[in-house]
Amino acid sequence: MKATFNYEMAVYFSWLAGMGLVYLWKKFLPAQWPVFNKPVFQKPLREFIYALLVSLALVSLSTAREFLRSLLGAGGLSWTLRILIIYSPIFIYLAVTKQKLSTCFISLDKIQYKMIAGLFAALVSGYIFIIIIGNTDYPAFLRYTWNEANVGAQVLQTFLEGVAVGFLVYRLFALLNPHLASLIVAVIFMLGHIQSYTVELGHSGIEATILIIAHTGITYVILLFLNKTQDLISIFFLHWFINAASGFTSV
Repeated sequence: MKATFNYEMAVYFSWLAGMGLVYLWKKFLPAQWPVFNKPVFQKPLREFIYALLVSLALVSLSTAREFLRSLLGAGGLSWTLRILIIYSPIFIYLAVTKQKLSTCFISLDKIQYKMIAGLFAALVSGYIFIIIIGNTDYPAFLRYTWNEANVGAQVLQTFLEGVAVGFLVYRLFALLNPHLASLIVAVIFMLGHIQSYTVELGHSGIEATILIIAHTGITYVILLFLNKTQDLISIFFLHWFINAASGFTSV
């Protein structure tokens, strides 16, 4: 990942195009999309506080990756177990409180249409991303996306990251208006990437700041889109393919 103008253009245009296609599907084919239901809890503030505590538990487990690796080993199966353990607080909370996955914006209602719309939009978004970066070998990108050595792991982690964001933002949408809720979560989400941008990726302070500002903006738009569509599945496909396009164009 590099803080270049072309890269940021690719991120914004690919996401905006993909979300636009999904939204058009929802708008012009309403029978193939679930009915909108505003997030509601009897005690939204208390529910959001619980969600924050669950998220903190998830973060704590995430920081214990090396301990889990030493405990479970480094193979593919152990990686899957580690990632499931890290995200387990969400599912434990849902089970204990008898809440559905729909409170994370995941629903089986009309799922076939959401998958088709999301996959189609993702195929277009991936193409837009690599074209803006300057790579025209779309078949090679598709092979890379599907034949990546860790494609199963990438899909699982991308999906669970979406569940974590959906879990928190659904509850914040029940408490605040969508614009303020989206902004708060976008800022929190991107502040969590400071170490990744500076230490792990080696960006200077200015480059990291540009990335944080730019990606806070697109995260804000994605969360507003999530509020409009109430569907994490189509976003999962977009996230997966755009991440893959970023990796493909940096190889």
